[in-house]
Amino acid sequence: MMDYQQLLPPILKAAKEAGDIILTYYHCEGDVAFSTKADTSPLTQADLAADRHIQQALTSLTDFHYLSEETKAAPYEARQSWKTFWIVDPLDGTKEFIKKSDEFTVNIALMHEGELVLGVVYAPAKKTMYYGCKGLGAYRQIDQGAVEKLPQPRQDDEVKVVVSKSHLTAQCEQYLQKLKKQFGDKLKTVSSGSSLKFCRLSEGSADIYPRFGPTMEWDTAAGHAVLLYSGGVIQDHALTYNKASLRNGAFIAVGMTTTKAVNYMHAQPD
Repeated sequence: MMDYQQLLPPILKAAKEAGDIILTYYHCEGDVAFSTKADTSPLTQADLAADRHIQQALTSLTDFHYLSEETKAAPYEARQSWKTFWIVDPLDGTKEFIKKSDEFTVNIALMHEGELVLGVVYAPAKKTMYYGCKGLGAYRQIDQGAVEKLPQPRQDDEVKVVVSKSHLTAQCEQYLQKLKKQFGDKLKTVSSGSSLKFCRLSEGSADIYPRFGPTMEWDTAAGHAVLLYSGGVIQDHALTYNKASLRNGAFIAVGMTTTKAVNYMHAQPD
């Protein structure tokens, strides 16, 4: 049986080192230079440098397959037989990075026999590490502070919905209106970038993350793992991995909050 917990320390180290590489570009004076990929998403030298570092670190650690946003994916005919593989987004939230917002992350996840078994999300500009692992749970460490078990208690009775800074769709607006009818003034929205939306749910600072716009598997895998091992869920198991198409459909993520009993599942968009 694979010891996922034994893999965790070097993965945390690789994520931190990739984050440090990204920060060297982030702190440069002037605007961040970028090109535009075929799917119209931006690409920076920080994305590529972080990807090179992570791939080198992971391949020196294991012989698992490597699936990354910045590395050409193997065809599905080859991938469908993969038993164990990494899913990596070396710089999630590139748009936020370019805007010099601090809400970008390094995402590293591990799939084994169709199951997310480990996920690491590191926010370099916030010096905050989130991770979740099968058999261990989910945790957060801010800078060099204490490691905290997730979720953390929250005493308010608000229903906090975390939405994307860059991808708020009409369908999401419709869903928020339906939640507003259900929860009234208790409903609050919080904007967040990258996979930090999953982390907000995992730590308990938000309750629900609806996503109706497109995402790719590397956008969600690491955050999904942190959420999963903090006790959160993806409604209707809507996120699966290593599909023929690496694009995800719509999903609603819900955190395991402990201060109220609210059934978010009933609030479905029309």
